[in-house]
Amino acid sequence: MALLDIMVNSWIIIFIIAIVSIIINVILGVRVYMQGEELQRLRGGRLSREELEILRARLARIKKLSK
Repeated sequence: MALLDIMVNSWIIIFIIAIVSIIINVILGVRVYMQGEELQRLRGGRLSREELEILRARLARIKKLSK
């Protein structure tokens, strides 16, 4: 019962934790959605010439570092 008494007396803290949790979940959900869109764009072949050059340069750096 002590835990229940603490929870009843500190409902504001629990409420704040719940609100922060909801905000974090929304932010993470948006990031996942945006990354999904980016992945679909990459799979769809809709990259500009500049983006392709950037990706090639990154790949070259990764290959160079992995040797």
